[in-house]
Amino acid sequence: MKNLLCTILALSSAMVLAGGDMSTALAATSPCAFTNEAGEVLLYRKTTATTPNAAPLVLFLHGAGERGSDNSAQLVHCVGPILDWFARKGQGVHLIAPQCENDRRWVETDWSSPAHTFQSIPSRMMRLALQLLEKTIREENVDPARVYVAGISMGGYGTWDAICRRPDLFAAAMPVCGGGDPHKAALIRNLPVLAVHGDADSAVPTIRSRDMVDALRRLDAPVRYIEYPRCGHNCWKPAFDDDALLEWLFSHRRADSVPRAPWLVRRADEPTSWEVSADGLTPAAYLERLRHTGAQLRRACPTAHVICRRDRVSADFAKALDAFGEGEEYEYRTAPSATTLTGRMDGPLLCAGYGRAYLLGPDGAEMASWNGCGNIHRVFKTTSHVWWSNGRVWRQALAGGAPELVYKAQNEVGGGVLGFTVEPDGSVVMAVNSMCEIVELAPPPPFPPNASFRVRRRFKVDARDDKGNTPGAHGALRMVRRTPQGTYLVCCASAAKVKEYSADGRLLWEQSAPPFTFDCLRRGNGNTLVSHLDGVTEFTPDHKAVWKISCSDFPELKLAYLCGLQERRNGNLVVGTWSNGSPARTNVTAFEVTRGHSIVWAHLSADANMMTALRVD
Repeated sequence: MKNLLCTILALSSAMVLAGGDMSTALAATSPCAFTNEAGEVLLYRKTTATTPNAAPLVLFLHGAGERGSDNSAQLVHCVGPILDWFARKGQGVHLIAPQCENDRRWVETDWSSPAHTFQSIPSRMMRLALQLLEKTIREENVDPARVYVAGISMGGYGTWDAICRRPDLFAAAMPVCGGGDPHKAALIRNLPVLAVHGDADSAVPTIRSRDMVDALRRLDAPVRYIEYPRCGHNCWKPAFDDDALLEWLFSHRRADSVPRAPWLVRRADEPTSWEVSADGLTPAAYLERLRHTGAQLRRACPTAHVICRRDRVSADFAKALDAFGEGEEYEYRTAPSATTLTGRMDGPLLCAGYGRAYLLGPDGAEMASWNGCGNIHRVFKTTSHVWWSNGRVWRQALAGGAPELVYKAQNEVGGGVLGFTVEPDGSVVMAVNSMCEIVELAPPPPFPPNASFRVRRRFKVDARDDKGNTPGAHGALRMVRRTPQGTYLVCCASAAKVKEYSADGRLLWEQSAPPFTFDCLRRGNGNTLVSHLDGVTEFTPDHKAVWKISCSDFPELKLAYLCGLQERRNGNLVVGTWSNGSPARTNVTAFEVTRGHSIVWAHLSADANMMTALRVD
């Protein structure tokens, strides 16, 4: 049945063209090949707007019958009418039309099914298409407030999938005879969508569009639905020949485009970099402005850099900013994504980076990324969200969208929250560095909607060393864990100790370790693993060191500053490092090691900030 349906879809998208659509599209576009940093290739056609002003961008996703490697079949349907509409309006347009490979799909799902479940990891072809889209936005003179996506049949599925993954990118979308997951409608409730289907479609059930539209209408979303009576699968022909529908689609602009403010200046030497002036603000207020502006810019332009020029503030001002954490805390630069992987992982790896969290496949290719900001200390993944800490704790839906603030400390001088874990019951356990306390948040109830996390417990941690010295503002607490017994293990970084507390804040146990203690975890045998700058050590409850790795054990890896720990079921450790990357990608930023001191794989990145890296399934 599935093979028969594929044949129907291919035939229904056959290369039969009315008028000069194909010749128009071929004449107006150039054949190109996009190669990502992992060496994967995506063929596509593109136009380049020649107008001096920033022009809109349209991503077109073709149907099943246009798959292949000729880099022209994707122009058979709809591209000609789109280009003709812009030409008649006297408007320039950037259009990119990638070509899906044979036997692959924009969304790997059964087209005959009445429903499918949105997958947190995109298909290979969708991942490449979104990477191409972001590259075009970054490198061409694109108006970020006018980025659109449209697709037919298999590409209709792809359109629903793309907007659910990156609703922050698009101004409007037009999925034609496709389908999505209605459970994800909330992700696109603010995005104008024009859905089209034929009521006599025998290839893709009309219910696929109806279900998505109904889910959006229940959310009062700006959705419009056209269902052509007595029309089969090729309903894209009347849809894209209707100027009124194209007028509706391309009239929309993103509301959260690049903010305009006198204190925000685009750098001439780096078109995606923006400088934010202090304008007489206090350091704390300036940090708030950077964070807020960074969030706005990233939604409008995912590749934007928001930076503070240290040479444009006084030395005292820069010193005061540093008191909030490392300098990266207020420099919102996207890290280089180029990576090298030696060995092979047996599943994906979630990585912390400068200004983002990202997911690598077993072969080292980047599968997905989520924009954060600042110096990320900890990343975590649950079934629906990616979490990170950069002085505050944030979470973001795996499908994309704007990050949600989970917790902000009353005092953030010293870095606020650096270490945290999300427990299986949904609670969040945090070590608040700036307050020297452990805080546990209870998960929000399912009702009412948008309910907040609430503080379940908090208690102080004594972070002084053996001589009674109080740590510096940035050196009190790092990672924290809740043990299966309900106690709390926390790293007192500068004091070089791991301490265990009861739920009511009583000190139960402590262990001295080499400096600078960063992460710790309780093993099933009752021992405690502790990471520190030059290695990882395992201690028994009676303080005996029974196992250890040191950076010097693996000179070929050029290790330093070991940080985040993860123990896998087979006993192997996944370890992240801090400030260990290099532009040439010669220093390992994360690795997996066996109990027998054998390296399973090593991740090398120009991104120095891999303080945590977690193998995820």
